[in-house]
Amino acid sequence: MSSCSCVAIDVEDGFDDWGDEMRVAGTERKCVECSREIALGEQYEFSWGVKLDYDEQVIEDESEDFTTCVDCASMREAFFCGGHFIGRTWDDLGDHLAEVVAFGDGVSSECMQQLTKSARDDVCDIIEEIWRDNEDDDDD
Repeated sequence: MSSCSCVAIDVEDGFDDWGDEMRVAGTERKCVECSREIALGEQYEFSWGVKLDYDEQVIEDESEDFTTCVDCASMREAFFCGGHFIGRTWDDLGDHLAEVVAFGDGVSSECMQQLTKSARDDVCDIIEEIWRDNEDDDDD
């Protein structure tokens, strides 16, 4: 979790048991966040979650695993604190950036330095779009 920016997501109904680790792809995979194909030999984040019943037993059909490319994982690490909705982090980040760019102090260079080059390019694209939208609103 980063101290430079915090997209605060109130995740009440998450997994009871959660974990993640970095792996190297032995088969082609797809990123749950950006839908990019993760190639053989490429590093990715493997996450899993399990729902437990009141007796701390795994609930049948209530476990899932997720694959996240290193670019999206770096974005989550830099910008999110506390939790995130799987598959929605780019949308949630866009909403957050719209607020901090338009009404706040913007995005610190510390945040941007934590990103992979590809994730940094994507975040810059979002910021550029926000600026264009704000310019269009000013012209009206």
